[in-house]
Amino acid sequence: MKHLIFLLLIVFAYSCSNNCQELKLEGKVTLEGGTGNIPIEIRIYEYGFRQFDSTMLAMTNANEQGEFELDIPEGNRFNLHVSAPGYSNIITDFERLEIEEDDIKSKIYLRKLRIPKFDQVKVIGDFNDWIWESALPMTKLEDGSWTVDVDFDKEEMGYQFLIGNTGRSLTFFKPGSEFVYDNGGDYKEILKSKDGKYQVTLKEGDFARRDTIERPDSKLTYSEPQKYADHQFLLNNFGTQDMQQLTMNYQFLVLRRNDDYIAHLTPEQIDRGARITQKSFENKKHMIDSLLDVTEDQQLLNYILCTKYEMLSVEKEKDFEEAISIIDRISDIPAAFGTMSPSFLYWKEIKEEPHKYLGKIKGIVANISDDERRAWNELYYYTTIRDYIDTNGRFENMVIKGLNDLKKRKGLDEQLYKTIDKEIATIQLAKMDLAPDFDFVDFDGEQHKLSDFRGKWVFLDFWAVWCGPCRMEIPHIVDAYNKLPKDKIMFLSVSHDGDVETPLKYNESNGMVWMQTINLPEYCKDASIRYGVNGIPSPFLIDPDGRLIKIAATDLRGNELIKTLNKYVLGIKS
Repeated sequence: MKHLIFLLLIVFAYSCSNNCQELKLEGKVTLEGGTGNIPIEIRIYEYGFRQFDSTMLAMTNANEQGEFELDIPEGNRFNLHVSAPGYSNIITDFERLEIEEDDIKSKIYLRKLRIPKFDQVKVIGDFNDWIWESALPMTKLEDGSWTVDVDFDKEEMGYQFLIGNTGRSLTFFKPGSEFVYDNGGDYKEILKSKDGKYQVTLKEGDFARRDTIERPDSKLTYSEPQKYADHQFLLNNFGTQDMQQLTMNYQFLVLRRNDDYIAHLTPEQIDRGARITQKSFENKKHMIDSLLDVTEDQQLLNYILCTKYEMLSVEKEKDFEEAISIIDRISDIPAAFGTMSPSFLYWKEIKEEPHKYLGKIKGIVANISDDERRAWNELYYYTTIRDYIDTNGRFENMVIKGLNDLKKRKGLDEQLYKTIDKEIATIQLAKMDLAPDFDFVDFDGEQHKLSDFRGKWVFLDFWAVWCGPCRMEIPHIVDAYNKLPKDKIMFLSVSHDGDVETPLKYNESNGMVWMQTINLPEYCKDASIRYGVNGIPSPFLIDPDGRLIKIAATDLRGNELIKTLNKYVLGIKS
């Protein structure tokens, strides 16, 4: 398997007329050893957590020299995927930013990561609807290869491997194989068989894995060459990807916060990894402190301070006074740290005396140079106050005003406005007696209103096939549906998948015979907003008079679901 060196030069070209701005994304991709006949694919998607064929806005292939040019669609923020079968790939987001002549052009290098030795392999794919819980285990042969036979009543099957105990999905690339991009950073290999009999094989070797990027903020400018050199030094030694890996290793190997994540390692490997991680962590801390003593440029200083804060936040003995001293020196959150502002609030000392600290943290958020990033940080600043700080409603009016003011701003990402609406709905929902009504069309094409079902209890569930925790809940919901009388309760599921076919297929094979709809404009466009759904699964219970039952979501999940429904619907106490 060839190593990937991925060089991407992003250039935005502008031409304006009649207040219309046309932009192009240009770049060059270099594969180590040359591109050969390997396709290099560039895709632009709507900005979002998950991507589907339906959210892809533009796509092109690089030429033989690895060069490409792609028109940027209308909008403010997008996801960019650049991939080649058998190589690492890039997934990042970008915005329509005016690039000045003295801005730093992004140079992105991706390195292919190798997977350590493993003693377990499973296969997921079209044959099991990509459900990880029902992945097929492979058998290891004497020559070290792995194999499994799959029966699938189709002439074509896509699949990927699950390696070790990590639940990590990977694709192994064999010469001459056929692949299809999965919209998530990997390819699925395609096998064909006229009789529906497939043999999947694997030999230990190199795997293609998603890698992430380190890049300077496109709005940073440098007046002195030394500042650019300093910034490159920070990226090389404290890049967010490497630091995230280090802090994760520190939590699992040194602090042992969740041994499930390292269950596949031997005690000797854990001890050795802990020693290496501890030493690296301490060295990084000393280096950070040295840099703080000599760095004068505020932009670089912000990067160093945010790195120091993130390291402090994972240590066993957290020092609040040191954390506040760091926060006091930060003037802006660099782009590499995304929506970092909520982490400043998760201190019991701030929860006890919020008025003493909230102004400073709000000031940091207000200083963020980019409008889009500032808006997202403000959103999470307010929602964190609501969820963590404000236990008695003291800040409710401030939070609502802040969210409404944020909603009035023009030209921001559409997903941001939707999220704001959901957060406001969450606050309002807590005060409401009647459950919000909404119109929807079910999968049989019939039109309904939620209020049509007054007189019955309603179990309302927001879910998706791609959501692992949602799928884990389905057997419990099926069990409750089969046990409870249909004249007393109706079930309604609202899918958050990207197309109708996905939940329809899953429903048929998993006994989900109750009423279904989907969060698409032609079916059910505003239910998730009215119920403030920002994460799934999100279950609700509504009584026969249309009142929302105010209980914890955990009472409507897992083994608690049937107990709760028996209690309310049938009056049976467990």
